[in-house]
Amino acid sequence: MAEQKPETFKGKVTWTGGRTWDVQGECDVVVAGGSPIRFGGQTGRWSPEDFYLAGLNSCHLAFLLYITRSKKIHIVSYEAEIEGNLDCHLSKDTMCFTEAVIRPKIVIKKEEDREKLVESLHEAHDLCYIGNSVNAHLKIEPEISVEGGA
Repeated sequence: MAEQKPETFKGKVTWTGGRTWDVQGECDVVVAGGSPIRFGGQTGRWSPEDFYLAGLNSCHLAFLLYITRSKKIHIVSYEAEIEGNLDCHLSKDTMCFTEAVIRPKIVIKKEEDREKLVESLHEAHDLCYIGNSVNAHLKIEPEISVEGGA
């Protein structure tokens, strides 16, 4: 396997007062951030927990799209909900995500692509570097259907 050159990504967080901040990545879009509502935050702001789950969900989709394109699998639509469990970590006596479950609903063009899509989901799971960078157990529970099928 060829040696992979490290990639560097940058971002910025700017405190805006109280329990709020702005988050900016390399794309220069500013996203309003803050503490989760259940922990005293305001509505309309992304919490660190939102970003964490969105990162896992987005990374999985990005790799799936890359893989299915190379395998010529025609995805008609894709929507994935994600749920993460924040729990007490027994060995650290602190809170952490212990599990995250991605539940994609995927519509494909042809039935004969179903098995290739399932394989691609496993490959995307293995390649997702965000998922590979966390301690939480990440599961994928897909629901696959064929366009125009029952």
